[in-house]
Amino acid sequence: MGFWKTLFGGEETTPEQELKHKEDRDFDTLKTDGQKASRIGRSEYAVMCFRKALEIHDDLETRDYLAHALINCRQFDEAQAELDILQQAEPENPQVALLKANVSFMQEDYEKMRDTLLPFADKEEYADEKHLISFWLAKALLCLDCNEDAVECLTKSVNAKPDFWDAYLLRAQTYLKYEQTELAEKDTDYLLSQLGEQEETLLMSARIKAKKGNRDSALAVYDKIMELNPFSVEGLRERGMLKIDLGDEEGGKADIAESDAINGTGSEEGIEEQIKQKYRSIDPYGIFG
Repeated sequence: MGFWKTLFGGEETTPEQELKHKEDRDFDTLKTDGQKASRIGRSEYAVMCFRKALEIHDDLETRDYLAHALINCRQFDEAQAELDILQQAEPENPQVALLKANVSFMQEDYEKMRDTLLPFADKEEYADEKHLISFWLAKALLCLDCNEDAVECLTKSVNAKPDFWDAYLLRAQTYLKYEQTELAEKDTDYLLSQLGEQEETLLMSARIKAKKGNRDSALAVYDKIMELNPFSVEGLRERGMLKIDLGDEEGGKADIAESDAINGTGSEEGIEEQIKQKYRSIDPYGIFG
């Protein structure tokens, strides 16, 4: 065999080379199968493919795919372990840090989330990601009750990307929660002027009006929300509480009961006890007294 390869100008393949070619083919096949599985939502199978591929070759791209598949499987600890390896390999990569922060948020580990993002905050080399870094850092700080720092981060976020509407909305929600109603209204009015009447923004508008004592106006906004989305759980609940405050107990109870039915949270408890629970659990802005 070696004679004929030499005669025709070929090179004899060693067993080691043949093994390497086989490993490369197997790696490519497993990686490709994992990507295909991820695209069609078969995350558990994708995890298996990526893990087997990594047993053949340690590849950062494949490890990144594995981390995403693990997140889709809600295997957050395992995903963090893979992301730790990626961050060790690329400590200056803000995308890895943002993904780690997202996973920490889902794990409710807000200190880790904050600590992951702080090294990337306010650095010019990460200008393209500044709006996202500041936004997710603000979320961590809010969960840690660092509210002034969170508002500062959200302001940096909208300054870095003036059309980052989620940051405006979160800042408005934060202002309202901490009794800065006029600032909340300013952000909400700006969102309405830029995006038109959308459910989340209208909910903020209704809450602000109720907080300021303009309850009839707030009720009109809640009615508009229900026209846009008859299945708005928050809209129904909050309109129900507002109706009760305005003396329409029957209408308020009906809204709250419908909200529970849509949300699948109905129970055999008396409606009065449900209303009390709603007041305690879904009025973080202190709108309804």
